[in-house]
Amino acid sequence: MSHFHYSIQAIAVYDQAITIFHEIPDSDFRAVASAYSRLGSLFEEKGNCEASLHSWKKALQIFSTNSGSDTMVVGEILFHIGKLYDQLDKYDKSASCFSEAVKILRSQGEESIMIGQALGYIGKNYARKKQYETAVELSTESLRLQKKFAEAGDIAESLEELGKILKAWGKPDQAMQFFEEALRTFEEAIGCDSLEVANCGHNIGILKKKLGENEIALKYFGEALRVHRMKEGDTSLNVANNLFQIGQIFDSYGKKEKSMKCFEECLKIRLEMLGDDHIDVLAAQRYIRARR
Repeated sequence: MSHFHYSIQAIAVYDQAITIFHEIPDSDFRAVASAYSRLGSLFEEKGNCEASLHSWKKALQIFSTNSGSDTMVVGEILFHIGKLYDQLDKYDKSASCFSEAVKILRSQGEESIMIGQALGYIGKNYARKKQYETAVELSTESLRLQKKFAEAGDIAESLEELGKILKAWGKPDQAMQFFEEALRTFEEAIGCDSLEVANCGHNIGILKKKLGENEIALKYFGEALRVHRMKEGDTSLNVANNLFQIGQIFDSYGKKEKSMKCFEECLKIRLEMLGDDHIDVLAAQRYIRARR
């Protein structure tokens, strides 16, 4: 039986269990709330964030009403709700849930991976608002906890996220340190031919190019392009983005034929994926027109 069909059956079972619990007087509230929590997890696995959010909120309401609003389990449920709001691009609601979760979980007196992850999400939200100093402070604390409790892949993601924030803040040298450590950590954790390594390498290439180190940047873009072609096919936007960067470097070297080849393939992909009037399509078109 496929995982998909198992999930549907499991959802039906928990749904039925909740219905039965509601029909029984004086049902154990923990059993009802746990069923809602499990249902929330199953809906999230299926990609139905709205249904998952509804189930987690029911679990939160039951636990808060019956055991208080500052217990460990309430903090954990708020964490899950925060993740769902983040997936739905409701960042202020997400940050509010994560902040409350951190407050509750820290009141229990122990550090944890969940606190670290929640701080990372809050940091990203501050970065979206261009409040970079606070974003870096929170993300640095998140990274400390991730290094203490998390696996290598999650640590690498935290390193990369801190690099992105510093890059957006206009601190390329500091950003580079985190991207390079993230790259090494990704390579050790999941191998050199992973998308995570390719994406991180692309970010390093951008910074190297900005710092005028075009030869090194070209190497990173070329390696990222190889992995993106292998993992995503020849028509992904990541392939187009690498080609655009490589085209710009070739153009700076005066290698017109090579740069045009990159820009033309980039444009073809972007037109197909983004449509005629997207800003990235127009950027590729400008380069081609200027060099004909």
